[in-house]
Amino acid sequence: MPRDKNKITIDLFRQLGWPNLRFTKKSVIIYKKGEKIPILLIEDNRCTLYFYWYDAIGNEFNLRGGINCIKFDNSIDLNGIININNREYRLLFLRLIKRILNLPREINTIEFTQNTNNININKRSKVLKISLENYKKIMNEASVINKRTKSQWGSYERYLINIALEKFTKRKIERKTLISPGDINFVIQRLNLSTKKKKPDFDKYVNKSDISSIEKLATVFIKYEMFDKNFLHKLNDYFIKENLKDIIGLGREILTLGSASMNTNKAKEVAFKVTGNRRRLKQLETLWQKYFEKYLLYLIFSYKGVFPKIKLTDIEGDKKYPDFIGINHYNGIDIIEIKTHLKNALVFDKSHKNFAFSSELSKAVIQTMNYMDAVIHTNFKHHDDKERITNSSHEENLNRPRGIIIISSYDKLVKSYQMENNRETIIRDFTKLRNSMHNIEILTFDEILNIAHDYIQNIVCEDDVL
Repeated sequence: MPRDKNKITIDLFRQLGWPNLRFTKKSVIIYKKGEKIPILLIEDNRCTLYFYWYDAIGNEFNLRGGINCIKFDNSIDLNGIININNREYRLLFLRLIKRILNLPREINTIEFTQNTNNININKRSKVLKISLENYKKIMNEASVINKRTKSQWGSYERYLINIALEKFTKRKIERKTLISPGDINFVIQRLNLSTKKKKPDFDKYVNKSDISSIEKLATVFIKYEMFDKNFLHKLNDYFIKENLKDIIGLGREILTLGSASMNTNKAKEVAFKVTGNRRRLKQLETLWQKYFEKYLLYLIFSYKGVFPKIKLTDIEGDKKYPDFIGINHYNGIDIIEIKTHLKNALVFDKSHKNFAFSSELSKAVIQTMNYMDAVIHTNFKHHDDKERITNSSHEENLNRPRGIIIISSYDKLVKSYQMENNRETIIRDFTKLRNSMHNIEILTFDEILNIAHDYIQNIVCEDDVL
């Protein structure tokens, strides 16, 4: 036989132990000095419950402020909604429920309805109408909030106490992770508010210690693959783009040097940006070598490793030093030789009315071929260098090296007075000549920078990620 809902509801209030309470089948009444004060009334299967508090010292009964009345069907069981202890009764988590629903101060009554869809707040009648189902969902959410905030506050308090403990007693406390999934989101969302648009907006809320901790956490998250792969891809693109902008800009600064002299203030400043020290470089070619030593892996994306100044020997035993040996992603070996952007790549052949390789470029071609022969014959000065190369590549690839020569720029392909009326012919002949080379690629410095620039133009960094 089912239990009587009325009895359950009324019996809840027997736990109060208040004096002057009277219980009937359909009410709970406070009798005091002939006055009847209703706590619970049941009429036509509809219940009305008022919230009083008892002042034991003054033996007074007082109606609570704020929400002090609920109305509900007789079929509703209040267990789990009302908490009765310490000689008082309250709606559970009411403070948080009011904040979740953003209730106006005027609301003093909750009416539980059968309509499960709408939550109706009426300031004029001072009533919140809500289904018991929705109310319980909100109450459960409030319970989670209450538990997590208490836990988090206790953890934060413990953290600050441990810092003070170490400070004053020198006693080290073992650190523990006292957070739950979702806790970090609180701080992150506050920092992600749209009101923060510039660095000073963030400086108000984070210090160096915060930044250091975030950097360490991000490093660990990347290491253990905590981030979404799509995010990491976008992050990688972002930093490639930002780094390449600076690298390309620095390369273009070197291109503006109109003299091979490294004694000018402009040359010294550019050299300092590349090397990071004030030690004077004697040659413009050395500046380009230093630049590519730092940034070649950014500028030419096909390389997985670059080795500068590997010592080779020829048949006569003379030492040879190619500027770089690069290992591409197909494990192929490239001999990279660098001149300067001021060196002319072509000269005009008056007898044939066309352009040919300059002596500087011809020397570079022969020089590169000799380096390639030395690699094919594994004429490494030091065995360790051969090991370094073959560890990054397959040893059989030593038999098929490729040469890359970086020289000149489109404004310096020939002597300046020859450029005026012959640009199309110059570029045509330059294209034909370098396309005719077998296993040697010739690039200009500005082409290298333009390729990198075109690459970053294709990188789209989405605003919702960065």
